[in-house]
Amino acid sequence: MIEIYVDGSCRKNQYGGFGICVIDNFGKIIYQHGEQVSNTTNNRMELQALLYALDLTQTKYKDKKCTIKSDSAYCVNMYNE
Repeated sequence: MIEIYVDGSCRKNQYGGFGICVIDNFGKIIYQHGEQVSNTTNNRMELQALLYALDLTQTKYKDKKCTIKSDSAYCVNMYNE
């Protein structure tokens, strides 16, 4: 099983970024990615991280069972509901 951890943040709706960390079933980091963005919001960065992770589940890890973990209630609720 692959676990994908995602997070996004923004400082005063100016500069933000998001990060992805993919961990295999042995607890080893097998992929990580981050991007910085200007003129954005926290919610945009949280969503961008989630979208990036969803894309990974359909491309790079399409043959694996994946779980995406986020600390954003906004993203979790949007996806689950």
